[in-house]
Amino acid sequence: MRGDLESPDNEIILSIKDGDKQYEAHPKLYWAKRMESLMKKPHIQRYLFYDLYLARKQIQPLSEIPGVKLVRGQPSKLGGLTVTFTGFDQGSHGHGGPMRFGAVLQVADSAGYSGTIIPQYSIRRRRQDDL
Repeated sequence: MRGDLESPDNEIILSIKDGDKQYEAHPKLYWAKRMESLMKKPHIQRYLFYDLYLARKQIQPLSEIPGVKLVRGQPSKLGGLTVTFTGFDQGSHGHGGPMRFGAVLQVADSAGYSGTIIPQYSIRRRRQDDL
């Protein structure tokens, strides 16, 4: 994070690597005293046929959240499990259904049991009658 949380110029610095392409994203997130709320401005990565919006939803101190940094192909310990991030799973986009994407994880425990899990995030387009 660069800057003070109460400054509109505050930004989060993300280093994104997608295959052989690498770029930095700078979404903004700051506390507006006057509005008594978090203000967000996403980073927009523009592509020929779509745009990717990256924004923070909220701030959570890392000291309160157990977590692990996953790097493709490198096993990481999480509790009694070994978790290896192997890639992304992207579902169909723009074919009438929700847009979904997930992380492909190989998970193994100390007893030798292992398997693949794919936690996913799904976004559906709002229909006109939902508004």
